[in-house]
Amino acid sequence: PAQYDRSIRAFAMALQSILVRAGDALPAERLVVELEVDGEYLEIVLDNRPSVTARISIDADARARISSSGIADVLAGRDSDASRFTHVSGKEIATNHLDTALRW
Repeated sequence: PAQYDRSIRAFAMALQSILVRAGDALPAERLVVELEVDGEYLEIVLDNRPSVTARISIDADARARISSSGIADVLAGRDSDASRFTHVSGKEIATNHLDTALRW
Protein backbone atom coordinates (compact mmCIF):
# COMPACT_ATOMS: atom_id res chain seq x y z
CA PRO A 1 0.00 0.00 0.00
CA ALA A 2 1.05 3.55 -0.67
CA GLN A 3 2.56 5.53 2.16
CA TYR A 4 0.70 8.81 2.60
CA ASP A 5 2.56 11.61 4.27
CA ARG A 6 1.00 14.02 6.70
CA SER A 7 0.30 16.67 4.07
CA ILE A 8 -2.20 14.52 2.13
CA ARG A 9 -3.98 13.64 5.37
CA ALA A 10 -4.03 17.31 6.34
CA PHE A 11 -5.55 18.13 2.94
CA ALA A 12 -8.17 15.41 3.53
CA MET A 13 -9.18 16.80 6.93
CA ALA A 14 -9.26 20.39 5.68
CA LEU A 15 -11.33 19.53 2.60
CA GLN A 16 -13.77 17.53 4.71
CA SER A 17 -14.23 20.48 7.07
CA ILE A 18 -15.20 22.63 4.07
CA LEU A 19 -17.50 20.02 2.54
CA VAL A 20 -19.49 19.34 5.73
CA ARG A 21 -20.59 22.98 5.61
CA ALA A 22 -21.49 22.94 1.90
CA GLY A 23 -25.16 22.11 2.54
CA ASP A 24 -27.27 22.62 -0.59
CA ALA A 25 -24.19 22.60 -2.82
CA LEU A 26 -23.84 18.85 -2.23
CA PRO A 27 -25.57 16.43 -4.61
CA ALA A 28 -28.70 14.52 -3.57
CA GLU A 29 -27.27 11.27 -4.94
CA ARG A 30 -23.92 9.86 -3.78
CA LEU A 31 -21.01 10.76 -6.04
CA VAL A 32 -17.41 9.71 -5.49
CA VAL A 33 -14.44 11.65 -6.87
CA GLU A 34 -10.90 10.34 -6.76
CA LEU A 35 -8.65 13.38 -6.60
CA GLU A 36 -4.97 12.99 -7.45
CA VAL A 37 -2.80 15.54 -5.68
CA ASP A 38 0.80 15.42 -6.91
CA GLY A 39 0.81 11.61 -7.14
CA GLU A 40 -1.18 10.96 -3.96
CA TYR A 41 -4.91 10.25 -3.80
CA LEU A 42 -8.00 11.42 -1.98
CA GLU A 43 -11.35 9.65 -2.16
CA ILE A 44 -14.06 12.28 -1.82
CA VAL A 45 -17.63 11.14 -1.19
CA LEU A 46 -20.21 13.80 -1.96
CA ASP A 47 -23.66 13.36 -0.45
CA ASN A 48 -25.50 14.50 2.68
CA ARG A 49 -22.59 13.12 4.77
CA PRO A 50 -19.49 14.03 2.77
CA SER A 51 -16.18 12.41 3.59
CA VAL A 52 -12.60 12.71 2.42
CA THR A 53 -10.14 9.85 2.88
CA ALA A 54 -6.46 9.62 1.87
CA ARG A 55 -6.65 6.57 -0.39
CA ILE A 56 -7.20 5.39 -3.95
CA SER A 57 -10.90 4.99 -4.69
CA ILE A 58 -12.14 1.66 -6.03
CA ASP A 59 -15.61 2.94 -6.97
CA ALA A 60 -15.01 6.50 -8.16
CA ASP A 61 -17.64 8.09 -10.41
CA ALA A 62 -14.95 10.49 -11.63
CA ARG A 63 -11.23 10.99 -11.44
CA ALA A 64 -9.61 14.42 -11.34
CA ARG A 65 -6.25 16.06 -10.67
CA ILE A 66 -5.05 19.14 -8.85
CA SER A 67 -1.61 20.26 -7.68
CA SER A 68 -0.80 20.68 -3.99
CA SER A 69 -0.50 24.42 -4.64
CA GLY A 70 -3.99 24.30 -6.18
CA ILE A 71 -5.33 22.59 -3.04
CA ALA A 72 -3.58 25.24 -0.93
CA ASP A 73 -5.41 27.92 -2.97
CA VAL A 74 -8.74 26.15 -2.38
CA LEU A 75 -8.10 25.95 1.37
CA ALA A 76 -7.02 29.59 1.54
CA GLY A 77 -10.17 30.69 -0.31
CA ARG A 78 -8.23 32.00 -3.29
CA ASP A 79 -10.41 31.70 -6.36
CA SER A 80 -9.38 31.39 -9.98
CA ASP A 81 -11.31 31.97 -13.19
CA ALA A 82 -10.59 28.49 -14.48
CA SER A 83 -11.78 25.28 -12.90
CA ARG A 84 -9.47 24.20 -10.12
CA PHE A 85 -9.57 20.58 -11.15
CA THR A 86 -8.45 18.82 -14.29
CA HIS A 87 -11.16 16.27 -15.11
CA VAL A 88 -9.47 13.01 -16.04
CA SER A 89 -12.24 10.45 -16.52
CA GLY A 90 -15.74 9.41 -15.52
CA LYS A 91 -18.77 11.60 -14.85
CA GLU A 92 -17.81 15.24 -15.24
CA ILE A 93 -20.90 16.14 -13.18
CA ALA A 94 -19.15 14.64 -10.11
CA THR A 95 -16.10 16.86 -10.60
CA ASN A 96 -18.38 19.86 -11.13
CA HIS A 97 -20.25 19.11 -7.88
CA LEU A 98 -16.94 18.98 -6.02
CA ASP A 99 -15.87 22.32 -7.46
CA THR A 100 -19.24 23.91 -6.57
CA ALA A 101 -19.25 22.49 -3.03
CA LEU A 102 -15.78 23.86 -2.34
CA ARG A 103 -16.80 27.33 -3.50
CA TRP A 104 -19.86 27.33 -1.17
